[in-house]
Amino acid sequence: MLSPILISTLEGYIANKYNLILTSHYTPEDINDVETKIEYLKSLKEIYKQSKDSDTFKKNIMQNFQIIVA
Repeated sequence: MLSPILISTLEGYIANKYNLILTSHYTPEDINDVETKIEYLKSLKEIYKQSKDSDTFKKNIMQNFQIIVA
């Protein structure tokens, strides 16, 4: 799973006290954004552990993050 590597990388940004992070898919971000991403990824991991299959995972994601599909 990719999330442990990504979480570790993001925690490295915090440890190195970076003020500005430039991503290729979004606007410039700061440490607060990095902390939000870490919490999001940790939440996803927890939901994954509690889901018995992909349909349950999707349902739990949508409920947990209040995603509404029109």
